[in-house]
Amino acid sequence: SWERAIAVPQCSYSFIAQTRADLPAAIGGVLWFGLAAPDTTVYAPIYAGVTQLPRNWGDNDRVNFNTHNPWWAFNFVQQWAQHRWDMMYPEIRAKKSELEKNYFDAQPGVEKEAAALYAKDPAAAKTFLTDYVCSTLKSLEKDWWGFAGHLVSKYGQLPYYIDNDKIVSPGYDPQWL
Repeated sequence: SWERAIAVPQCSYSFIAQTRADLPAAIGGVLWFGLAAPDTTVYAPIYAGVTQLPRNWGDNDRVNFNTHNPWWAFNFVQQWAQHRWDMMYPEIRAKKSELEKNYFDAQPGVEKEAAALYAKDPAAAKTFLTDYVCSTLKSLEKDWWGFAGHLVSKYGQLPYYIDNDKIVSPGYDPQWL
């Protein structure tokens, strides 16, 4: 047996649980959930009050590549980055940060709307949160497959890559030399 690090390529998923006692449990409990390795995933909100998730987000097949399984999008980006981590990881980190910032920025408005609905009809608030989470996850899945395609297009011809429609030769990683 070996030590288990936090961000290993074999990771299926990770999450950060957020709980707030000042909100109803359906709204105050949020699972910031990410598929595949933590260092290359995007953490998206899943509220405790949701009643369902997109069906394919429950696909646990980690053996057979499938573009309908969102895990493979995140796993692919992580694995692809291994070819030139020094070049790709900064792009991955920036894209990950951009998407997560959008979720964080939307959180107060989403929760305000959910709380107003919850005060009148808890079931309506749960429907609202379910719709929000499902659309967020589906959008994230589409974005991450698109991002994977971007990385393949840009870095698919290493030792050259494409930057602003120009072929660039980055040379060897200075640490490797």
